[in-house]
Parts: sequence; structure tokens; C-alpha cells
Amino acid sequence: MGFFQDSLKKWFYTNNSSAASSDARIPLLNANGTPKGSDTMSNVTKIIAQTLERRTRLTDFDLATLKQAVADQCLEKYGLKVGDQKTINGHTYVIAGLNPMKGTSTPYRVTADHVGLIVIPHTTTKWNASGNTYTGADGRGAGYANSDLHYYLVNTLLPLVRTDLGSANLIAHSKLLGNDVNQSGYNRMGSASGCTSNWGWVADQYISALSEVQVYGSVVWSSSGYDTGEACRQLDVFRHYNHTEIFGSEYPWLRDVVSASLAARASNSGNADYNAASFAYSVAALVLFK
Repeated sequence: MGFFQDSLKKWFYTNNSSAASSDARIPLLNANGTPKGSDTMSNVTKIIAQTLERRTRLTDFDLATLKQAVADQCLEKYGLKVGDQKTINGHTYVIAGLNPMKGTSTPYRVTADHVGLIVIPHTTTKWNASGNTYTGADGRGAGYANSDLHYYLVNTLLPLVRTDLGSANLIAHSKLLGNDVNQSGYNRMGSASGCTSNWGWVADQYISALSEVQVYGSVVWSSSGYDTGEACRQLDVFRHYNHTEIFGSEYPWLRDVVSASLAARASNSGNADYNAASFAYSVAALVLFK
């Protein structure tokens, strides 16, 4: 526990506290960032240590407490950690980490403090019913930006998420999404069977499928650099847990194109996988909660 004591004492000195003893008091915050009261350093240290040492993942937590943790930029201080989950109206929300899209270059990054939540609706959909990655339904074009998967997330799942979490609690930002496929381009399969060949910024996006980088920390089957876009950092939750620990027996589609007919998915066997875009597989997406 010495490390945590030292960190908290350093926090006190940085914030010009008059003392850094175990009896000194640490301020607690409301969800809007205003003072809520305080607790002793020894009590807060104990909560943080117990949270970090907790081996099990919470299966329920209070959204108001999560908002306090976001305002204070510390999950453990409020008894939370990455991987904890909550189910609302049959949809599972997993804490993916603080500020996964934080930056200073708006609207491409998010300046406001936030927490990433992976929403798992326990439903299935096709990446593209057309059976290829270059033709979305209803005349939509190529790539993930125009896919049936992204269309489902934006038009079917997002309204449900707004109901679960509250529209005012969600943050939008621009996403850099693949929007064209070279049907004979070379890919990571080592064949000229198609790859994503362009991208574009799409404004005011609240939700998207996960990229291979966000899950595995690296590309695996992703066809080209145009697949990853702004989703170029591994989420904290996957630094601590294998994706099968988060998704269980489900095998969600990822946003990466693999070829002109294949798209990436996270296999429930534990490996990085892909399959035909016309197959119906599970869904998982990232939203930002403030």
C-alpha cells in the first residue's frame, strides 16, 4: 500500500494541501465536478487498494458514481475499475477506461473528460448483407462507413443506448472511417483479394464498432491503414482482460475490412478472426460517457 500512500501524498503537495498525513482529508466530487465533501487519506487509500486488488469484476454499478469518477478522473477512488460492467434493459455496458478519445484537436478528439463504455446488446447483425465489403444495403457505398454494421449501430442501437444512459451523458466526435474498397488490392492475407483504399472524417459520431487495434493493441487481419482511422489506441480494458473475458461466448464484428468479401471479428475461441461479411455475428461498440 506504500505506493498508493506515496501517490496520494504527492497529490496533496501538488494541490498545496497543508498536510499529507493519513488523517488529512481528500475532497470528493459530485458528477458535475463540484465538491461533495471529503474523506481521510487513509480511507481513500484503503478503497483504492481494495479496488485494485479486487479479482472479480463488478456486475452492477451506479451511473451517478461513474459520473463522479469521470469528474474526479479516478475510477478506483470510487470503487470502480476497468472491466466492471452493468446491464440496463438487457444491454451490457463495460468500463473500457478513462479518456480513450481525449485530445486537444477538436472535433477529431474529445476535450471533455469521459469514460469509454463498450456496449454489448447481445444481438447479431451482418457486416454487409450484400456479402461483400464494398456494397452497403440500400445503395450505400463501400467500407465500414457505409456498412450495414455501422448503419445498425447508428440507427438501431444508438437510440437504445440514449435511453439506457441518457442522451445528455453521451459525447460525439468526428471519426475517420474507411469509405472505399479496392476489390483487387493486396491485403494482410497476402492476396490481391481487396483492401480498404480510402477514408474520410464523419462528423458528430456517437458510436462505432471496435477496431482491431482497440481490442488487440495491433492490427492482425485489417486490410490496410485506412481501416483503423482514429481508433488507434488499445482500450485499457483489453490491457487487463482477454477479449473472451469481456465478450464471453459472443464473437463480435470489428470495423476492419479483411478483403472484398471478408471482415474482422473477435472469436470466442480467443483468437483474432475474420469471416464472410454476409454472416450474422455479435455486436459490440464503443460510446463515450461523461
